[in-house]
Amino acid sequence: MKATPSSSTVNNIINIMNDFLKSSDFYSLNKDLINSFQKNIRHFLNTKTSLIRKEHKWKFINLNPIPPNLRGVIKIHKPNSPVRPVVN
Repeated sequence: MKATPSSSTVNNIINIMNDFLKSSDFYSLNKDLINSFQKNIRHFLNTKTSLIRKEHKWKFINLNPIPPNLRGVIKIHKPNSPVRPVVN
């Protein structure tokens, strides 16, 4: 049987992550940059035909780009339970 965390534990983890994000060098972007990155990659691939053959171009293009997820692993074995950020 899988253990489920209580709501107080979940709230504690959320608070720890929010404190981590406020205290670190993170900032929020006003605009999603994924589409502009994808546009730049497509432009590069279309103009550099001598570097990448046309039949291999599809390997570099993501058809459904999404921003990465940030999650935190709480280091419960350390004092003050610091957070280890993990980006997927």
